[in-house]
Amino acid sequence: MRSWYRPSVLVLLCLLSWVASGCEVVLGIEERPADSPSAPTDAGDPETADVLVDQIAEHSEEAATMDAGCSGNPPARPVTDDPSDGGDLNLVFAVHDIDYGSNGTWTTLGFDLDGTNTVPGGAEPKCVWGGGGQPGSAAFDHGCGLDNVIGAAIWEIFIPFLGNSFNTAEMTEAVQAGTRGLVLRVTGYNGQPNDTTVGLSVYKTAGVDSPKWEGADRWTLSRDGLKEEGLLLSKYIDPQAYVADGVLVARLEKFPVGLQFVGTPVSWLLLEKSVFSATIAYDAGKGFHRLDQGRLGGMLNATAFLDAIRVAAGCFDLDEYRVQACSNLDVALDDGAECNAWSMAVAFGAWEAELGDVVDGETQLTCNDQGCGSI
Repeated sequence: MRSWYRPSVLVLLCLLSWVASGCEVVLGIEERPADSPSAPTDAGDPETADVLVDQIAEHSEEAATMDAGCSGNPPARPVTDDPSDGGDLNLVFAVHDIDYGSNGTWTTLGFDLDGTNTVPGGAEPKCVWGGGGQPGSAAFDHGCGLDNVIGAAIWEIFIPFLGNSFNTAEMTEAVQAGTRGLVLRVTGYNGQPNDTTVGLSVYKTAGVDSPKWEGADRWTLSRDGLKEEGLLLSKYIDPQAYVADGVLVARLEKFPVGLQFVGTPVSWLLLEKSVFSATIAYDAGKGFHRLDQGRLGGMLNATAFLDAIRVAAGCFDLDEYRVQACSNLDVALDDGAECNAWSMAVAFGAWEAELGDVVDGETQLTCNDQGCGSI
């Protein structure tokens, strides 16, 4: 490690860990109160997911290559909707806690992003390792082809460079204090265990002052994360999400993930080809909805991630840390291309909230890093 600089780091992957079970009811299993809280249905909340559909030319059903029976992969889309007389729900959630895979929990996180169980001497990867060399040991999949090399190796590689401050408890404390986070909106949901089509929008946020976590906190929305400010339409959406056996499943081409280092603004990265799942539950004791047992997996562009790491260190070079990390590239943003990204997964949970005011986001710093191609 460099002796000249050892910044303390707070990483907010703006997502969450498993929510502690309280008095919870999976929607549709038990009768939901007629006056259960839901998100406002004003101009900022489209009546259906149809508005979102118009924002995407086409939606690729990534699940076709994913084994739904494999432990950890999300359930398949249901064939039909469950009957509902209560009308559609529009729900807003804010992240509440987070687990990026510390203390060995990374082995339980992830999805089979590339449809291949890559193991030494076994299945060939769907991307080509640069220079014809061999990958690092962490680049291989774990358990049922699940991809999560960030949890397997990358955090550990950079801990000596950044300081050992990757603490799930501290990150969760910061999220619950409202200083950072992520906002999720579910639209057109029938409130039952099975709904063949719902909308999911993801919002970057600058947080909220002193959240009470009682279902009514108004979280700010960052202007640079919106496609249409008047309708509060996010740039990050899946208009063809669904709910199967109470589990919300979505696939977004780009999912905003925030890295915050002490002394610098949050660096917003995009987790690409992302897969999202979470159980929708109604907490009868607290009187609002939650997203429990949530997981997010996707591909993190190597150049963008290395640039964010360097921002935390005043743009000094990564030296041997870059070499170690780049030897573990395990996925490609384009099928058949050279490996240029790391697979990543986190666990999360979210509690019901409300959409707040639109605000300007923080200025994004950059070191113009050249990624793994600079080795």
